[in-house]
Amino acid sequence: MFVGHYCAAFVAKRIEPRLPLWTLLLAVQVVDVFWGLFILLGIERASLDPGLPGNPLVLSFMPYTHSLPATLLWSAAAGVLGVALWARGEHKLKLGLTLAAAVASHWLLDLLVHRHDLGLWGDAHKVGLGLWDLPMAAYALEILLLAGSVLLLAFSPVWPGSRRRALAVLCLGLLVLQTASQFGATPGNLKAMVVSALAVYLLVPLAGRWAEGK
Repeated sequence: MFVGHYCAAFVAKRIEPRLPLWTLLLAVQVVDVFWGLFILLGIERASLDPGLPGNPLVLSFMPYTHSLPATLLWSAAAGVLGVALWARGEHKLKLGLTLAAAVASHWLLDLLVHRHDLGLWGDAHKVGLGLWDLPMAAYALEILLLAGSVLLLAFSPVWPGSRRRALAVLCLGLLVLQTASQFGATPGNLKAMVVSALAVYLLVPLAGRWAEGK
């Protein structure tokens, strides 16, 4: 999954307005940020198979980022960090749990589209419902998740009406990214794909900060 992950950030922003949107946009993809770094460092392994439908990635070894226990550890760390940075006064637990849930959502959403490559324990007992093998269904799911969550936030009391247009621009940009990723040419090599993905994961939070006006 790609831009569908960001739906968790928009929902979390509505639940916990104290968390900056840019933080949530980074949190929902932090697992993939470290995945990209670990791939470049040779800690985890993947390859490209252009013959695969929907997504050419063959994710052969990623226990430190995409196994269920690893995801829970990343989530717990994010929750603790969030409380330390943004919690003031009461309701610290709510803020920490919201940020932790945003990180944990990555694994649950990946479960819908990934092939059998998500480890329930380390690199073992791999699962995945494989919606990537039905490209149009996977694309529709990503767009529905994105659009629905943006609308949920845009017309909520926590999002200023004056910033709705900016949020719509952000949503449109994500839609363009998803369409280009889904229907564009397969990258020539894994490193190029990973580097471009990392750039997106870092630029989207910056766009979120602009959209929120903070």
